[in-house]
Amino acid sequence: YSDGSSDYFGIYDPVGSTDNFGAGSQPSGIPSFTGNNGNFLVGEDLDGDGTASTQTLTWSGLNITGYTDLTFSVKLGATSGFDSNDFITLSVNIDGAGYVDITSFTVATGFNQFPTNGVVTLGLAMETITGSIVGTGSSLDVRLSVKADSGSEEFAVDDIVINGTLATSDPVIGFDAATSAETETNATFEVLVPVTVSNYGSDQIDVSVAVTGTAEVSDYTLNTASLSFTGNGSQNISININPDSDDFDNETIILTITETSNVSGLVISQSTHTITV
Repeated sequence: YSDGSSDYFGIYDPVGSTDNFGAGSQPSGIPSFTGNNGNFLVGEDLDGDGTASTQTLTWSGLNITGYTDLTFSVKLGATSGFDSNDFITLSVNIDGAGYVDITSFTVATGFNQFPTNGVVTLGLAMETITGSIVGTGSSLDVRLSVKADSGSEEFAVDDIVINGTLATSDPVIGFDAATSAETETNATFEVLVPVTVSNYGSDQIDVSVAVTGTAEVSDYTLNTASLSFTGNGSQNISININPDSDDFDNETIILTITETSNVSGLVISQSTHTITV
């Protein structure tokens, strides 16, 4: 909603015409917040037009099955109009156990102040607030609550993000680095490219090693044609880089590993290695 001036709650487009203030027009009193990523939520004097002084937005049923180490981030901004009974709070509810606040900005006492969480004080330049979410489960609800019942509490909210680490029991084999670069010299030299297995189960993992790319066959010698793993750990693919006096172009060697065993669920990552003449 918006009264066209300084009582409003909705999505603000600072550079275009895609605002969403319900039936109201774009308010004229929005402060010059910075640090946003496109449109963002703004509000002021939430009960000014007869609505509730506390407004909440809820995102329900986020699938967090298999995720650990949950974290959050949110961009927040505010002006100095907050009073001691106002707040901006982000909360989460895991598997219906009840909402728990994960960050909250308030004013301890007094009137017309910038809200703070005790560490960061909000201003016109939006702050990216981050933190951890305790616990995990299968379903996550996120709730944003804002109370602003006086006449000059102006706030901005953008980019609420929930992250987590997806746990996996599948065995994984791959190169330690996705890319690398070597400078060709006037003599042959050896390059060792490590390959690592993690989440090893009970089945031996065998892979073959192949080379493609723009390098000529005479520019390199593949010394390791296959690898075999019987547990977690790393082994090296050995490849010699040979001098090439007839070619002064940058050349690419692409190493590929292909499973020759039959391990269920094996995840394979690949690698590209560049020779610079």
